[in-house]
Order: sequence, then structure tokens, then C-alpha cells
Amino acid sequence: MGPTGITKFTRCLLDGGSQCSFVSSDLVNSLKLPVISTRLLELQAFESPSSYTQTRKQVQFQLSSIWDKSKVNINAFESLNKYESHPPPPTDFSRFAKNNLLKLADPDDSQSNLPIEILIGADFY
Repeated sequence: MGPTGITKFTRCLLDGGSQCSFVSSDLVNSLKLPVISTRLLELQAFESPSSYTQTRKQVQFQLSSIWDKSKVNINAFESLNKYESHPPPPTDFSRFAKNNLLKLADPDDSQSNLPIEILIGADFY
């Protein structure tokens, strides 16, 4: 949720290999997220020998749980990258989880097509 109260149901990915958190430009624009700073970042992909430096906007937003009323404030850098969606869990696993009252990251198959728009890096946890 942004400061305007606009909310959007999306997916996020916890990535301890990333030093910073990132949020898609699409989400920044749709939630009208405020820019809290602009910083020069050195970016390097996993197993890539080269890196590059780029100025990025840092925004702030509130992430809410789908399971309870918990909320947390996140600072993240805007990213133009699109993240590949993950395939849904196998049907038998989903059924097992539901029958045993287990909470999956993606609670039902109808949400498997939601885009991953937030990457939570090691700067947060």
C-alpha cells in the first residue's frame, strides 16, 4: 500500500542473495509511491563478471500479510526488470496442504498468474 491508500494484490520474493530490495516500476506508478531518495547503485548479476553503476529511485511502501493483520514498511529501489512467474505447486501438494491446514506462499492456483513485483533483499531481513 502506498501513502495514498491505494492497494494492490501482488507477489513478492525473498532473496537473501540480493543486497537491496527492489520493486517494479509498474507497482511504483500504480500505487503512486513517493520517492524518498535517489542513490547511485552498483549492480551485478549472479555469476556475472561485470557490473554497472546506475542511479535508482528509492521508494517506501507498506507490505501486508494475506494471512493476518501484520504489516511492515519497506524501502526498495525501483526496477524496470520483469520477474518470471513461478509455476503453481502440483495439485496433489496443494490438496495435501489444504487438507492439513498448511499455509502455502501462494494460497490457491487462481493466484499463480500474479506477477512478482517485489524482491525483498538482505537489506530487510
